Amino acid sequence: MLVAGFALWIITLAVLQVTELTTLIPSVIFLGAFLSPLTFAVWLYEREQFSGAAPDGSSSALSLPLLAAGFAGAGILGVTLSGLLETVILNRLPLILWYPGVAVIEETVKIALVWVLARNLARYTLRDGMLLGACVGFGFAAFESAGYAFNTLLKADDQDLLAIVETQLVRSLLTPVGHGLWTALLAGALFAAASKYGHLRLTWSVVGWWFVVVGLHWAWDASTGLATVLALISTGEATSLADFESGILPNPTDWQGQLQALYSWLLLTLWSVVGFALANRMWVKGRALVTGYPYGPAAKDGAHGAETVE
Repeated sequence: MLVAGFALWIITLAVLQVTELTTLIPSVIFLGAFLSPLTFAVWLYEREQFSGAAPDGSSSALSLPLLAAGFAGAGILGVTLSGLLETVILNRLPLILWYPGVAVIEETVKIALVWVLARNLARYTLRDGMLLGACVGFGFAAFESAGYAFNTLLKADDQDLLAIVETQLVRSLLTPVGHGLWTALLAGALFAAASKYGHLRLTWSVVGWWFVVVGLHWAWDASTGLATVLALISTGEATSLADFESGILPNPTDWQGQLQALYSWLLLTLWSVVGFALANRMWVKGRALVTGYPYGPAAKDGAHGAETVE
């Protein structure tokens, strides 16, 4: 799927470059924006189907229409609601609060949409939560990437295709460690708590994981600002809060520019490793049996084993 989609994107991009038909621009933008998130959503679905959603090996309680609604419907609604709230709320706050504000709003909106989609499920398992959360997060990332690519097009001189290509390639490569991963973690915790009671419920564990994913999201968004500050400190230059907020080096030397890029990628790698480690740990926990808790109202007689997330 990834290889075929990438080939189609390259062909469309090449034809656009040769013919300069502006009607092909939306095809390039949307294919480039959706290919990576959709591929990883399908990969996670197949992974769960292969290994079982529950410790007893039973299949997922999620349906393909529900997952599609999570990716497409919740994805576009999440981007829209987040954009509205960020415009109304964050524009009135100091710039230093922008990054944490974005993280709080977007992660809250996404998990709220997961809750709405999953409110009537007959059974809840941790891995189902991770799968549905990932679909919502990947859908959010796809529509957001399309918006970033369109913004790049508007700002580029003479409709510079290289700027669009760079934007889409970078965001596609970072897809697995962004919105899909964060929402999968929080939704997994939500379903793990629900598996004890048979219905969705806000618990201290869920609240704790909300803080974790908001922290990961904030750290990710703040990486450029942090890298700027570290580059200035490493070269003996004075730094200020304004440098962190803007993420732009004042009168940079070549060495400072290289350091900023290095620190930025190191920070992004660090947050990615942390996120992947937490997700892998949670996925493995979805296989563990804990006696004493039924799966919920649709559990089989004698079947026990609700997942717990520390």
